[in-house]
Amino acid sequence: MMKIQADQQATQMKVQADAQGQQARARADMQIEQMKAQMEAQMEGQRQQHEAQLKMQELAAKEQFDRWKSELDAATKIMVARIAANPGMDLPMIEAQQAASETITKELGDNVRMAMDQMTEAHNNMANMHGESMQRLHDVLQAANAPKRIVRGPDGRAMGVEPVPPQLPGMMQ
Repeated sequence: MMKIQADQQATQMKVQADAQGQQARARADMQIEQMKAQMEAQMEGQRQQHEAQLKMQELAAKEQFDRWKSELDAATKIMVARIAANPGMDLPMIEAQQAASETITKELGDNVRMAMDQMTEAHNNMANMHGESMQRLHDVLQAANAPKRIVRGPDGRAMGVEPVPPQLPGMMQ
């Protein structure tokens, strides 16, 4: 009679430990899913922010280029009109205007180049953040899929689960 009770208690404790293990596993799976969803939402937000920054920088560069182009066209038309109005006009004045046009062209060209460099740097930063996020996701998935064992308390009841450390080849425990 005592043996039957002991067997029933052992069976009941085993069923209870299995249920606790399954609950712990379910909680861990839910936490992993939440972490995945948070990472994906964060990555999507970063991607949208990056795209918005790129569009703003592209618009600013295009606007600056268009302004430069219209100023250069206006300066050229003025110079052509002056030459047509006064044939034989003094060359030093024409050369000074050309030098001013070249200076403006160089300065605006440098600004456009700087804007393009900033866009490239922003793109590289986004790519790096994406790589880091993917590595973190990989690490989380690897931890979630690692073998686990049940941790028991002094009374023999399951208290939780912990990952099983990998064994080196050739070592026996």
